[in-house]
Amino acid sequence: MTVERLVRIIAGFFIMLSLALAHFSGSVDMSQISWLWFTAFVGFNLFQSGIT
Repeated sequence: MTVERLVRIIAGFFIMLSLALAHFSGSVDMSQISWLWFTAFVGFNLFQSGIT
């Protein structure tokens, strides 16, 4: 695994982790459509591109 792939995995993980923590702490409501879903999509794609 190259450093570039590892950085993508870590970046995607931290984006998704921050959104999950914000949702479960009550700061944001992810059940409604918002720009946070775009952020979740970007984080997931970063994570996925590091794996494949």
